[in-house]
Amino acid sequence: MNLQETALQSIFDEDEFIQFKDIVRGVGTGYQEIVGVMAIGSMCQRLRLPSPATPPSNSRLATYDIIRNPARRRMFPCIDSDLDLWVCTKDEDKYTSAEKEVSERAITLIDWLVANPEKHLTEEWVKLKQTAFSELYKQDYLYSKSWVLRNGDKPWLAEDFKGKLIGELQSQMPEIVQRVNSSFTKKVEGGFFEVRAFPASVFNLRPEDIVVNGTEDRSPFPRVVNEDWLDINSNVFVLYDSRTQDSIYPFDPNGRKLGGEIWKHVNRD
Repeated sequence: MNLQETALQSIFDEDEFIQFKDIVRGVGTGYQEIVGVMAIGSMCQRLRLPSPATPPSNSRLATYDIIRNPARRRMFPCIDSDLDLWVCTKDEDKYTSAEKEVSERAITLIDWLVANPEKHLTEEWVKLKQTAFSELYKQDYLYSKSWVLRNGDKPWLAEDFKGKLIGELQSQMPEIVQRVNSSFTKKVEGGFFEVRAFPASVFNLRPEDIVVNGTEDRSPFPRVVNEDWLDINSNVFVLYDSRTQDSIYPFDPNGRKLGGEIWKHVNRD
């Protein structure tokens, strides 16, 4: 994807973006746990509107579309926008089977919701998701001890990585820092870079973002990692890829795509 097709052109020119990627790569190589880093969100979304989606062909696919809710994607940035950086870390050996478990549990819940569509925005649905996925989402034991030691008691926030990245930007690209701070509500030193780090096998566990009884629910549900969600030609910039055996799509364009079994299931006739 061309930088000039996105709102990132308001922050970087081509040479500056190359330097930014070099900085991310330099910080990333300082962590043996990091598989890759990518940028996503409204700042990275290609400004041209996407083609209309094809109507779901069956009830399972229609139900999965309700869960993933592609219409919630913000197409255009605003003064309150930030830049999402997603960091993929290596799997701990004892959790390498998590990818299969996540897909199997998701398939079970999709079939349940097909049979009970009226229960989507209910506490029962939230509890089912929490039971299925909470042990594999935002838990410090999913990360290596060295990653937790460096990044604190909420290792998914990657605070050490974020701090080093901001420090390098302040040192090497102060004009970019000033440009962002003068143009956006969120500042580089604060929340402009929203960093999240998750292990490879559970990288597709993301908040569903629904409201149940007036309360926002951010319990996760796995997304199928294909071009419908993460597309290097329309909404993702891969900033760093270590090309390890844990490398997944989209960090490696030819890497495995998480949630493939879910996709097969919802597309069955």
